Amino acid sequence: MADTNLENKIESFSESISKKINAEHEEKLKCLADEISMKTDTLIKSYEERKVKILEETEKVLNEKKISINAKEKTDTNREVLKLQQKFAEDIMLELNKKVKNYVNSDEYIVTLPKTIASFLNALEVSEYNVYLTNKDLDRLEADILISLSDEQKSKVTLCPSKIDILGGFIIENKQKTFRVDNSLLSIVESKNELIGLEISKVFKTKFE
Repeated sequence: MADTNLENKIESFSESISKKINAEHEEKLKCLADEISMKTDTLIKSYEERKVKILEETEKVLNEKKISINAKEKTDTNREVLKLQQKFAEDIMLELNKKVKNYVNSDEYIVTLPKTIASFLNALEVSEYNVYLTNKDLDRLEADILISLSDEQKSKVTLCPSKIDILGGFIIENKQKTFRVDNSLLSIVESKNELIGLEISKVFKTKFE
């Protein structure tokens, strides 16, 4: 019975936090995510402009090889197209990672990050939390983050270096490890990776099938 009650409390706690964040602080909590999403959307639009040239060059290569579409040669062609898809996706992700690196070095990011962390913590119930950051952000922004926190938050929040490279942004986790908010730039980039892969697949499927 005790375990059931504990699970119910944990579930209730997580639900209440989620509702609070979504209902009352949506704009503040998503400011970093929105910024990166906007930059990513711009990047995806740029690939729309590039894809025509890439696909034309691909068709030219295939025509120069005078490929006749029989079973074996069609398999070879599909394999070549797949390699092009993968290369295209890798190039876009490299560009996105470069833009993320530029963003985390910008004045806008340096000013925004401490305020965003404070906004997240203000939306949460008072408790003890670990806030995970990149080593670089921890070194250069620890003082600014602490200044942005209330005295009560300072006594309950621990700023920690992330064990993995989260690129930027932050992760908040309570000391009991029952609640976690991942607002890292790594999670945003990874979510865009899947979207970009799907978009590229649609383009190549339309062109070559």
